[in-house]
Amino acid sequence: MSKKIKIFLFLLNFYLNFGFKNEKKYDEKKHLCLLENEQNSIYLSIYENIQKDSVLTVLPIIGIPFGDKQNIKLNILNGQQFVSLNNLNKQLILKQAIDRDTGLTNINVLIECVPLIKYFNQSSEYSENAFSLNINVFISIIDVNDNPPKFTRNGKFNINLHEELPIGTKINLDFKAVDNDQPGPNSHIRYKIIETNSSTLSAKNKNYSNLFSIPDPFLPELFISDRIDFENLPSKFLIKIEAEDQGTPKLNSSAVIEVNLVDIDDLNPIFSSSIYKAKKSNFNSTLLIIEPKPIKAWDGDSINETILYKLSGENSKYFIIDEFNGIIQTKTNKLPSSAQLIVNAFQSTRAERNSTAFVLFENNYSEEEIEISLIHIISFICFLLILSNFLILSFWLGERKKQLLIKNKMFVF
Repeated sequence: MSKKIKIFLFLLNFYLNFGFKNEKKYDEKKHLCLLENEQNSIYLSIYENIQKDSVLTVLPIIGIPFGDKQNIKLNILNGQQFVSLNNLNKQLILKQAIDRDTGLTNINVLIECVPLIKYFNQSSEYSENAFSLNINVFISIIDVNDNPPKFTRNGKFNINLHEELPIGTKINLDFKAVDNDQPGPNSHIRYKIIETNSSTLSAKNKNYSNLFSIPDPFLPELFISDRIDFENLPSKFLIKIEAEDQGTPKLNSSAVIEVNLVDIDDLNPIFSSSIYKAKKSNFNSTLLIIEPKPIKAWDGDSINETILYKLSGENSKYFIIDEFNGIIQTKTNKLPSSAQLIVNAFQSTRAERNSTAFVLFENNYSEEEIEISLIHIISFICFLLILSNFLILSFWLGERKKQLLIKNKMFVF
């Protein structure tokens, strides 16, 4: 082997053993700011309820930013209001509480990394002027279901509802709830009616939730699902609506709807009795004795319309009725032995709203009884006249006898 070849092999071996290692060492120094696993940026996802001063991540940077072996220098160029650096262990730390519901959905942090490189065959001083690198940290904020749905009006609603509305009628009431969480399951609201036992005028175990329905649970729309009858329900009662989001865990709130029922004119007048019995109070009076109670009718609804009365029926021509109070009187003392009267009660504003009752009259002073009574009276009067005349005559005869006796005594003398 020639001398030249030996020299070439020696230099090649030296380069492979020393030159390559030094070049690799130089490259390592050169790339101290690169991320491990050849990453270009750092991507993080954190929940919005993460605590202040929490460690978000440990920066996977090759270099050492602190201590005797420090070979890089780190500076935050952007996002320093949200995060800070702990150079001792490369930790990225949250500086303040965050809330995605305020509109903060992500944080972009820019970190400058400056390698402190020691060149071969030069002074041992570090140089800060070589190979600086910017590292992007993208932080996505994950929404946490930390806001329950909230109703407007502090969850207190009031409606005036007419009775007898058709089943399926939509009630004009806006009871929409709002959830301040971000769009998605955490703010997707489901509505339902809660069974309640609250009522001001009925038994506490009465439930009114079955009177209404919410066909689409994700729409705040209330419909009538059963008959609502003013006469069979309290004038005021409560129902509860619950709004629940679809987050984990699910959060909810409730609203109270006070229902004020409005009575409509759908009922006829009501009599105190369907059949009355009548007779004269005495022979000379025009008033009648009514049983079982006086004739009286009132509005079947709570509207309290004025009620008027009208009289008809067999032999009604002998009687008259007061159209405002329903009192029946006779027109004459010469009455039939019986009469079947019909009393019609009707609303003053709507005559078609009416009802009837029957009055059965029995004459307790018939014509024969009246004639017999008159004969008795006349006979008694005649007896009194005869008796008085007899007494007067007896008295006169007595006085006359006395006068004659006095005259006879005077004649003897």
